[in-house]
This record gives sequence, structure tokens and C-alpha cells, in this order.
Amino acid sequence: MELENAPVGKLFRDRRDLLDEVRKVPFALESVQLEPADTRLLEASGALFRENDRYWIPEIYCHGLKFGVSGGGRPRVVPITKLIRDRDGA
Repeated sequence: MELENAPVGKLFRDRRDLLDEVRKVPFALESVQLEPADTRLLEASGALFRENDRYWIPEIYCHGLKFGVSGGGRPRVVPITKLIRDRDGA
């Protein structure tokens, strides 16, 4: 993704500098220092999903960006997939 989409790549590189305790999903935008325009770009690229006031990134990006899951365990893959389906009207 970093090579294919330079603006997203920059956002990813910037997130790698975050402290370990901040790199957890779900997260608030402020905690990972994302602006609304950054958020829209990541959502349009499929790299960010919103559930209520919390944000998630797909597991493959979590791995690459070294994000963990708040409270341990595995990310909520099925609920995130449902959110995408509902959002897209599928």
C-alpha cells in the first residue's frame, strides 16, 4: 500500500513513530494523530473503518504497523466485515 499510494504511505510511516501503548485498535483519531482529511483518505483506501466513535484498521495493516488490540485477544474481524457490508449496502 505504501508504494501504490504515496499519501497513505506517508500516513503509515508517521504512525510507526507512535508509542507502543498508543498503537492499539480500536482507537480515537486524536490518539493516533489523524486529521479529518487523513481519516477520509484512509477510509476511501480501505485502511480504516469506523464503529461508533472508535476506529479500526484491518489486521494486515495492524501487523505491518505493529498495532495491537486493546485488551489483548484478536481483532473483531466479523463485526468489521459486517460494518463494511452495511455501509456499502451489500
